[in-house]
Amino acid sequence: MTVKSVTAQTVICMTLLITFFISSRANPTYDIPAMFAFGDSTLDTGNNNNLVTFIKANFPPYGEDFPAKKATGRFSDGRLVPDYVLAALNLSADSLPAYSGHTVTINDFGVCFASAGSGLDDATAARFGVQTISNQVEEFKKYIGNMMFLKGEAKTQEFLNKSLFVISVGSNDIMINYYMFPERSIMYSLPQYHEFLLVRLKALLKKLYAMGARNFAVAGLPPIGCVPLQLTIEAFKSSMIPGFPAQRPNKCIQYQNDAALSYNVKLQQMIQELLQQFNSVEKTKIVYADIFTNLLDMSNNPQKYGFVETKKGCCGTGTTEWGPLCNSLEWRCFNPSQYLFFDTFHPTQAAYKVLADDFIRTVLPTFAN
Repeated sequence: MTVKSVTAQTVICMTLLITFFISSRANPTYDIPAMFAFGDSTLDTGNNNNLVTFIKANFPPYGEDFPAKKATGRFSDGRLVPDYVLAALNLSADSLPAYSGHTVTINDFGVCFASAGSGLDDATAARFGVQTISNQVEEFKKYIGNMMFLKGEAKTQEFLNKSLFVISVGSNDIMINYYMFPERSIMYSLPQYHEFLLVRLKALLKKLYAMGARNFAVAGLPPIGCVPLQLTIEAFKSSMIPGFPAQRPNKCIQYQNDAALSYNVKLQQMIQELLQQFNSVEKTKIVYADIFTNLLDMSNNPQKYGFVETKKGCCGTGTTEWGPLCNSLEWRCFNPSQYLFFDTFHPTQAAYKVLADDFIRTVLPTFAN
């Protein structure tokens, strides 16, 4: 064999190795058998459908871009972030089922326990008659009991240890329970209320850890000052004439975005502290998912994402309609993908897709093999 041929073979081998290395890094593999979601409407895939509450979205036009144009209870025109993440994990389906009405099977690939309108503060959920975080944990206990009956204790624990737990909650606490109603703002300063919420979140993570969870993705708060309903409420608050709104702000409400940013900084600090406690016993991953940056960029630079409207929702006037007020009798935009928000509270499928792509690119690889 000549030196020239050896050199050529070496180059080919090196090229193949580099290609394999780049490919393996670009396409990480996951030993994640299931995903579980806890929190509020940003994750709820239909758990409120059977509750006695007006916080529901199981009717048109919600779901108009979901497969078969089905209104599932998701507060959007289509899929949410966990639906896209489930598909990226190559699990059994591309939509995460709600626990309400779900029959546990040995082949389960995940369940959503989140409840729209919920919060870390139980008083938030109580306002709307929805599932508190504690309720969601109790439902998860029932799920585990059913899974143990099917798999046995050892296999169930292995299943839970490997699964991904996604948590997104807290927006309703700040937007509704703190800024819309007086009780909490009288009892607590904003930093004190942040601390109250983070104590509850830490307790939630510890409970799930004790039940077998080891892989957590915890979302921070979004830029709540950019939510269309908040802009409408701000107009009423700043009006000189009682009962009549002033002109709606044409930009996000800075003090509310600052409140969310401050909370997010504290949340990341809390995660690091909790990791030190958990990892002294057993390897655990808790990853912060930043949704603030992307949503704010979508609001400030809509043209990058193909949006034409970021200050109003697609449904109705786009200033007040959400839940029962966003219904098939209301006019709606012709192309939700050009809107950042579908109703005055919740993003469109197009916006959730941006958040999901970022999650899949930046957060999910942390849990790769």
